[in-house]
Amino acid sequence: MASDPRPVDALEVQADHERERVTRRVAGLRQGVERQLDLRRIAEDRIRAKPGAIYGATAGVALFVGYLLARILKA
Repeated sequence: MASDPRPVDALEVQADHERERVTRRVAGLRQGVERQLDLRRIAEDRIRAKPGAIYGATAGVALFVGYLLARILKA
């Protein structure tokens, strides 16, 4: 009694399709995570969106640090 090889072939084809689908999905997820973790790009995008606010906040922090250093060095 010889078994019919067609069901096995169909399962192999289905497994190949599933493997390809999972591989594409994993690649998409990986790119999404890399994009979210790209802190430099995120910071640059925010600076371009609101340069005045970012530069103002930076100037404020610099003034505060300068004031603290002046108080420390004066004593």
